[in-house]
Amino acid sequence: KDILCGRSREAFEHSGNRKFRTRIAQSLPAYEMCQYRRQKTSIMLDLIKSIMEDEGGHFLKYDFEAKQWYDGGMKIARIRIATAFRDASLKKNGRKKYFREIKA
Repeated sequence: KDILCGRSREAFEHSGNRKFRTRIAQSLPAYEMCQYRRQKTSIMLDLIKSIMEDEGGHFLKYDFEAKQWYDGGMKIARIRIATAFRDASLKKNGRKKYFREIKA
């Protein structure tokens, strides 16, 4: 359910992040078809609502000083989803070689 925000192996392999990448891949065609920013925002907010409210998931960010994960809330969720859509789009279009394969 939870999504770990970060670029570590731990975050990449986390079960919530795997499911998240699958959902991003499924939503990507609709996201890329959007002509206006508000349409993209709507898709992002629907995804956030589904994860946070319907599934009870959280977007967790690591605090290196406290050495623990904390709920980043809506702000971190929006950043994470926007980044995921950008990465997936770049990968799809062959412009990001270092992005790992999305596995279902």
